[in-house]
Amino acid sequence: MRIDCGIVAENAGLFVRSTAPRAALIHPERTLASHELILVRRSTLEMIEAGRERIARAGHAMLLRAGRRHRGLRPYAADVEFYWIHFRFQPGSAAARSWARLASVVAIARPERLAELFHRFMDDQESGSLTPARASLLVGLMLCELTTTHGPARPTSSVVRRVVEHVDRHFARPISAADVATSLG
Repeated sequence: MRIDCGIVAENAGLFVRSTAPRAALIHPERTLASHELILVRRSTLEMIEAGRERIARAGHAMLLRAGRRHRGLRPYAADVEFYWIHFRFQPGSAAARSWARLASVVAIARPERLAELFHRFMDDQESGSLTPARASLLVGLMLCELTTTHGPARPTSSVVRRVVEHVDRHFARPISAADVATSLG
């Protein structure tokens, strides 16, 4: 099937910094020919792009533009985890015009939905079943998640709110009711 949405996906992955003590790791300084979308799964990611600080916490996305120099602001936190994907736009595409209007750091209304799209892309990439059309559509859906401003209504009860916040912070890991109860005391 040939579908042209103006997006050319390149590759994706998951960066996991273990808690084992090692030398300080910092994101290398570079300028890419592609754009990069990052979803922070755990901890905080601190970068500099074109001289401006970009700080994204768990549940936030960071957008790095093609042709702009970027690097780590400081070494990665010991427990940082983030998804990343590189992609380009076809010149003059509507997708490219929409992308230009997005903020550099975005709080994601439902980060688990964006994480699922990353998983799907990476699973298909690893299995060899990722076609260019499927890759483009998945990146398009990822970009749509960045513009979704409505999420589930936040509860007013402080206990329920703390449970929801705990689940939001740990959405990528198996969570049980006992884990939540223990964590919240």
